[in-house]
Amino acid sequence: MIRNRSKSRRGAAAIIAVTCLLLASIFLVVATRSLVLREQERERTLWEAQTRVLAQSAIERASTALADDPDYAGEVWDISAEELDGSNAGRLTIEITVPDDAGQPVLIRAEAEYPVDSLHVARSEATATVARAADADPEENVSP
Repeated sequence: MIRNRSKSRRGAAAIIAVTCLLLASIFLVVATRSLVLREQERERTLWEAQTRVLAQSAIERASTALADDPDYAGEVWDISAEELDGSNAGRLTIEITVPDDAGQPVLIRAEAEYPVDSLHVARSEATATVARAADADPEENVSP
């Protein structure tokens, strides 16, 4: 009878130990998953911030290009990873809309994608209007 009790106690202790290990494993899996999700969210937030900055840069680039060349029609601007953060590349698409009415401003639309060629990509869009460059009088641009 004493032998049966010690065997049942050992069996009960083994079941308790396995249950504790199982619960600890479940806790570790849940905690690890939570950390991974938090890191992914932080990364997405950084990517979204990067796309907003890139879209604004594209607006500034287009404004400068329009000032230099009134016929500028936009472009796709690929930025290498080395030019950005060293790990991911970006792509900017700049579209220019010139209204038929000469008195209306030119619309610049920029869309930024970052990182390019990734499963998850952040996108941001920016728009701006700029006054048309005045038709320059050739005599005014002549240097003395």
